[in-house]
Amino acid sequence: MIGELFHFNKQRTSERRFFRPVLESLESREVPSSAQVSAAFDQLPADMNNLQASLAARPANAATINTNISAVANDLFTLNLGAAGFTVGDRLRIDSALISDGITLIYDGYYNFAYIPTSQFESVVQLGATALRAGISDFLLTSFYSSTSGDATLT
Repeated sequence: MIGELFHFNKQRTSERRFFRPVLESLESREVPSSAQVSAAFDQLPADMNNLQASLAARPANAATINTNISAVANDLFTLNLGAAGFTVGDRLRIDSALISDGITLIYDGYYNFAYIPTSQFESVVQLGATALRAGISDFLLTSFYSSTSGDATLT
């Protein structure tokens, strides 16, 4: 009876049903090239304007909002991943874009809360918060450790 209380599962970690190897998914991630990051930096203002217009439209069209959220998220994700390859000045410009657009997304999400579906509200605010955190953390990293920056420039 006491032996049953302290009975340990003899299965190995890889034999459990819920075990998912994470390392393989991290190894397959690619860092965007400087040209991709520059293109995302140039495209971000237009994508932000499109998202703001779709949020302000009455009645709100969920499909248009989702499309524009995806475009902005793709741009922000590319900027976040590729910022480290740029010179300090350009990296700070990228961080500034992440911070200001993150604040804008949070504001727009709460401003349009009553008019858009809850799932889009949550997506916009989470995207803004993620961009804000990424911009601030990379700004601090760049400010204190400028040697972590690369040599690419925004075109």
